[in-house]
Amino acid sequence: LGGILLARLLSPRDFGIYAVTIFVVLKLRASSELGLNVRLIHDEQPSSDAQQRSVFTLHLLVAIAAYAVAYLLAPWLAAMFQLGSGGTAFFRLVGVSILIHPLSIVPAALLARRLAYDRVTFGDLANGIVYQTAAVALAFGGFSFWSFGLASLLSDLVRVLVLNVSAPWRFGLAWDGPY
Repeated sequence: LGGILLARLLSPRDFGIYAVTIFVVLKLRASSELGLNVRLIHDEQPSSDAQQRSVFTLHLLVAIAAYAVAYLLAPWLAAMFQLGSGGTAFFRLVGVSILIHPLSIVPAALLARRLAYDRVTFGDLANGIVYQTAAVALAFGGFSFWSFGLASLLSDLVRVLVLNVSAPWRFGLAWDGPY
């Protein structure tokens, strides 16, 4: 239903701007995936607070580097894809999702280790509902392609919140060398 409403409210150009932007951002976000969360899931012993923080810290550092690339390339990408005024700012805004993602790595791994996929699914469902609702509301408000970007960030934050409430962990930065 949300997609149908968005198709009626937004122009093909708005969809195109978001498609190009999210493609680039998701590629950068995927490049920051290190697979260390799998170790949190499959190690024989449950992970320590230091190990969880180390995984988070490394993912955050790589995400910061990926966002820096997105931030620096934003003017060039906006010009290359002829996104017009606001294209650079939109790339940078949507790129913030790269920085949000590491906040979900540890709780998602802890839930997977406990086979609590219902809670992971609830986080994903909340993400989808919030995204559709916010995007439609913002589109009704005249936010054009910004509707997609703002809804995306809001829904990512909701997913992070749901996962962290479902699997609390001692948030922090650490470096456990052997891990």
